[in-house]
Amino acid sequence: MFCGELGLPGRWRLVPDIEAAGARLVDRAHVDSISSDAVHVRVGNAVESIPADTVIVTNVATPDSAVFTALQAAGIAARLVGDCNGVRRLEGANLDAAEVALAIG
Repeated sequence: MFCGELGLPGRWRLVPDIEAAGARLVDRAHVDSISSDAVHVRVGNAVESIPADTVIVTNVATPDSAVFTALQAAGIAARLVGDCNGVRRLEGANLDAAEVALAIG
């Protein structure tokens, strides 16, 4: 499933738009290599070369609060907002920002 974090309205709109633009979404593919004209992937036991002139690579997001921790250690007041506080995408970042805004008045 693509774009699950967007909920049904976002997924129903964006996935067809991407596909209508000519992009191919490949789930659970392992990229073996990217050449000047193709992406060479493995999905399960199947190997395929997909013609491409542009490639967008995404990864699973993981929280990283290292900057927050360093700021606190330096005595700088800081708050966690967004994916550094736990991967919750745009909605989570907006909720974090609203909480911080209310807290600092």
